[in-house]
Amino acid sequence: MSPALGLPALVTVLALITYQATALNVGRARVRHGALGFLWVGGRIAYAVGYLQEAKKRGPGFGIAFLASAVLLVMALVGALRTLTAG
Repeated sequence: MSPALGLPALVTVLALITYQATALNVGRARVRHGALGFLWVGGRIAYAVGYLQEAKKRGPGFGIAFLASAVLLVMALVGALRTLTAG
């Protein structure tokens, strides 16, 4: 292999390792916090069904999805702050 190709190949391998590690961490988080994600999806489905029936019926679905999003956002912020303060 040409020395000129060595650095791009190394950068590519390191990027793939980073991608794989990130994917594994996301998978672990989905297992741990998956119920909130499913609750959010359920809220969005309820929103869509309510909207298709009558636009005024979309409130409960919006509320469920909004609360799940808010909880997930707070959990993400707490996790980020804990990581930043621990290191």
